[in-house]
Formats: sequence, structure tokens, C-alpha cells
Amino acid sequence: MLTRFFHRFRNVLTIGGIFLSILALGLWMQAFTVPETGFTAKPPDDNDSDFFMENVILSGKDANGNRYRIETGRLVHYPSRNGSSLESPQFTQYRPDGTIQNVESNQGWLDNDRHILTLSEDVRIRNQNPDQSSSLSTTEQLIIHLKKQEGQS
Repeated sequence: MLTRFFHRFRNVLTIGGIFLSILALGLWMQAFTVPETGFTAKPPDDNDSDFFMENVILSGKDANGNRYRIETGRLVHYPSRNGSSLESPQFTQYRPDGTIQNVESNQGWLDNDRHILTLSEDVRIRNQNPDQSSSLSTTEQLIIHLKKQEGQS
């Protein structure tokens, strides 16, 4: 009688046995093969950045009303340092007399309020005027005051 039962429900028993084997294997793998990592997230360091952007273009007007444009390949913001580092920034200032000033450097720093742009490492300054030939100057650091800070005249 038992053999007739096994013979009659052989397919059901085979599928049930496979299912129970897979279930047991899954439970074993969860319980014994996945160790706890003990990973805890460390608090952010004061020097850590909170975001970055690539191929950034910023534009505005400086304290004298001249339009400007800042282009950079990568901007990395540091909240604890109140500003952003700029990789290979290009600063272009458009003056009312038609003069265009292009400034390029390897590194730059822009404060959060966009008051001061500091360019460093091989700074190249080119003035272009439609009535005169262009001129080129170089320096190691250039500080550009984009806006007047409060309290200054």
C-alpha cells in the first residue's frame, strides 16, 4: 500500500522534496554564511565635500556692473570651508567699453556668497579690445572681488 502511494504521488513528492531542499539551503545560507559586517557610518569629516558638479557655468554682475562668466570643468563644494574648489576655471569679464578680459588658471576657489574668486597655479590674463591688440599677463595667484562685501565702500 505504501509503494502504491509513492508510485501514485511520485511527481508531487519529487517536486516537494526539491522545494524543501531549496528552502533549507536558503535558510542555511542566510543564517550561517552571511556574517554581520559591523559597519557603522562614520560622521563626515570637516574637510569632506558634500557635492560636486561637472561642466559648470556661473554668470552674474560684479560690483561695478560688469557682466562676468565663470566656467569650470569641476566644482567641489566644501560646507565647512564655506566655498567651492574649481578645476581649470575660466573667468570672462565683459566691460562696457567692449574690452573682454579672459582669465584662466589650473585651480580656483569661490566663496559661498560669490564675493571673492581666487585663481591660482599658472594664472593667465588676456585683455582683448576691438581697437587694440590683445595683451597677455601671467601670475601665480589672482584675487577677484566680484561683489562689495558689507561694510566696505
